[in-house]
Amino acid sequence: MAIEKAWAPVSPKILLVDGTKDGLIQVSSTANLYVKQEVILQNNPNDAKTFEVKAVLSKILLVVGPKNTPLSQTSDVTEFLAGAIIFAPRQTRPKIPENEFERASFAEEPIVAKRVIHVDGWGDYYTQDNPFPVDLQVKPTVPIIKNIIIQESDTLDNFQLPANVKKIMAKLRIGCLSIAFSEEPEEFITLPFRVAYSVEGINYTGSIFFKSSKDNDVLELEIWT
Repeated sequence: MAIEKAWAPVSPKILLVDGTKDGLIQVSSTANLYVKQEVILQNNPNDAKTFEVKAVLSKILLVVGPKNTPLSQTSDVTEFLAGAIIFAPRQTRPKIPENEFERASFAEEPIVAKRVIHVDGWGDYYTQDNPFPVDLQVKPTVPIIKNIIIQESDTLDNFQLPANVKKIMAKLRIGCLSIAFSEEPEEFITLPFRVAYSVEGINYTGSIFFKSSKDNDVLELEIWT
């Protein structure tokens, strides 16, 4: 998806450790999270709060703070514990003033040139310690696609996944999705309308449990094994 004028929604990412008083958040990957982007943090649907990304420090660390404030102003996010989620809705990209555009793309001394150097998704130069990714044995995989009809709203349903699932993406066509890997109420993540659920880097065998806020909905599942 092009991001010329708007950032695409970012699926929920799970906090690996508790948030800090200085706004520091650690997740498995900060991919698709950008400075000045509006993000939502929640332990459960009842305590969701909106913040702004103030810095993306590395592939796993970012800093958040109050919306529409200087980048140096951070927020205390100690209330968001390991296992909480952070995600972002679709939103318009902030504008860069024309008089700052050239300066933003100009490299400092000793380069002293407009940047045309390849960098990775986090803005780091490719070096011996950060090599350009090359896969000489590409093995493309095709996800398993399932469309599951949900007849009644707020009614728990489940689906038995194949063995050793590596990645799952799930979204509803008309309702808000609640989803978990167990039937325990406190395990469920409830997502806003049109926000997809995505988790990868797993090796899971079992069922997923879900429900919709709307009658006659359809759960669209993509499963990688």
